[in-house]
Amino acid sequence: MRVLPISQKEYFDGIPHFCKGYPRACSSFVDRRGDNGHYWLFFTIVLFVLEPFFLHKLFRKYAEKDPGKAFKIMHRAHWVLLILSLITIFGAVAGGHGWYLF
Repeated sequence: MRVLPISQKEYFDGIPHFCKGYPRACSSFVDRRGDNGHYWLFFTIVLFVLEPFFLHKLFRKYAEKDPGKAFKIMHRAHWVLLILSLITIFGAVAGGHGWYLF
C-alpha cells in the first residue's frame, strides 16, 4: 500500500461523499481551495450572452470606423488569451505532478 504524505483524514477532507473511496476518479471536479463555479458562470455569460448579443455588434461598429486599430486590439486580446491559456496549462500539469505553489 502506498503511504500518503499527509494523513488520510487530511487527504479526504473536502471531498464529496461519493468520492471518498476513489479520490483519483473524482479529482477532476474537486477543488481543494473551494468552489470555483463562478468562473464557469462568468465564462458562460461572456461566451453565450454578451458576445453574440452585444460585443459582436459593438466591435463591428468599431471595426468599420477604424479597422487598423480594431485589428490591433483583437491581435493583442488574442495574445493575452494565449498567455493565459499557457499559464493554465502549466498550472494544470504542475498540479497534476504534485507541485502546489499556493
